[in-house]
Amino acid sequence: SNTQLSAKGKSIMTYMLSRPDDWQFYASEIVTHFKEGQSFVDSGLKELEKLGYISRFKRRVEGQKFAGYSYRLYERPELNPHYIPDL
Repeated sequence: SNTQLSAKGKSIMTYMLSRPDDWQFYASEIVTHFKEGQSFVDSGLKELEKLGYISRFKRRVEGQKFAGYSYRLYERPELNPHYIPDL
């Protein structure tokens, strides 16, 4: 269960789950849906990543070394092949 998730983490995850399966998630896009702003979304995404609900990947854009991150969502941490729980 996601009892560890804060209300912030749950709200961001709920938004992500509402998008189509092939949706590309970027923090800049997610922020536009939350009046609380960038730091709210950034800390919520960090929480979701720490708990295994999302994995973060570097985006590559032609002509740029680094173009930010994209995120992949998993409904349960055990479905996330990149997740290593803190022991």
